[in-house]
Amino acid sequence: MNVARRLPLVVIVAVLVAVGCGTVCAAASAGAGTKSSRAARITAIVERSVVVPSQVNGVVYGVWQRGRRIVTGALGNAQAGVAARRGMHVRIGNTAESMLATVLLRFVDQGKLSLSDRLSKWYPNLPNANKVTLRMLADSTTGYNDFVTTDEFNTLLHADPFRQFRVPEVIAIAMSKPPLFEPGTNWAFSDTNFLLLGQVLQKVGRKPIEVLQREQVFEPAGLTRTAATRSTAIPPPVLHAYTSERGPYEESTYWTTSWIPGVVDVTSTAGDMGKWARALGRGTLLSEKTHAIRLAPNTAGLGPMTRRMYYTFGTAVSKRWVVNNPQVLGYTGIVAYNLRRDLSVAIFTTQGPQGDIAEAYATAIYEPLARYLTPRDVPPLSALPRGKSGNR
Repeated sequence: MNVARRLPLVVIVAVLVAVGCGTVCAAASAGAGTKSSRAARITAIVERSVVVPSQVNGVVYGVWQRGRRIVTGALGNAQAGVAARRGMHVRIGNTAESMLATVLLRFVDQGKLSLSDRLSKWYPNLPNANKVTLRMLADSTTGYNDFVTTDEFNTLLHADPFRQFRVPEVIAIAMSKPPLFEPGTNWAFSDTNFLLLGQVLQKVGRKPIEVLQREQVFEPAGLTRTAATRSTAIPPPVLHAYTSERGPYEESTYWTTSWIPGVVDVTSTAGDMGKWARALGRGTLLSEKTHAIRLAPNTAGLGPMTRRMYYTFGTAVSKRWVVNNPQVLGYTGIVAYNLRRDLSVAIFTTQGPQGDIAEAYATAIYEPLARYLTPRDVPPLSALPRGKSGNR
């Protein structure tokens, strides 16, 4: 059973040594007024931290400070014969879960719901629904099994990667496995939580989740190149994705995104993700109170969570870095913001023909970048378990 499609939030990866950029060399651009030596150093770190083109097909990246570009760039290929360009669109995976959590917190600010509201208000028949709160969904402390880890889901997806899943069908797959623990007593990442959260937000907002995201997040944050759609379309230009998760190396750019509406179907660019990292870290879309709640170490002491490294409202916080690291349908990414230095980092990669589907290549680039940019604030990244209760 393959579960590399949606690895947990942060994973530790060895820094990989590059031997150049293959047939397509890197292209980078420094911001106006930026010291060229700093931009050049960042570009060199990216190039050194990426494996040979047979393992990573393409990379887009950017670093900003106080909202101003230090450097943006791309290397490798978007697809055969087409060079990667820094403005290309990608799928942002679990970065969109931090956006769903932002919609939740904005609804709290707007008086539409409370974090202590019980899931049973909308889904009375789900296991433990009278104990699970909306905050537990956003913090991944419900105990619900992660449907992505089940044989049933993977068999269906691999048999037809263009299959249109129905939300009740996916919820049923998740709930067919026993809960991992009593709600609020432990922590384990589970996409099931965000599938349910998105459905609740639609019911509260009385609009499709993609409309709520546009109105509550994309537009207020100035994310002009970010979109959520019910189709598998990605606006051009596209950094095409590839994977070997079914065995043969094949394109996965337009595989089904119907299994978590409002997450898998969200696309963006590295530039927009740099903006989002800053908006997320600074709380520009939230009240001071809800932003403080968002960044508080509420899950510390649960499972692997500590005050040095914890998960909160769809995001990891560690050593003053607020981090998402999506891994979805052949893409890996890092969207990160440093609270001390007002630094934003966005990196997205695609798998090459000799790549490992379990390897978080964007994290391999981010770690040495963080060491250079914030030597006092290098996150102690470690593998976090998914909410898997097996196939009992």
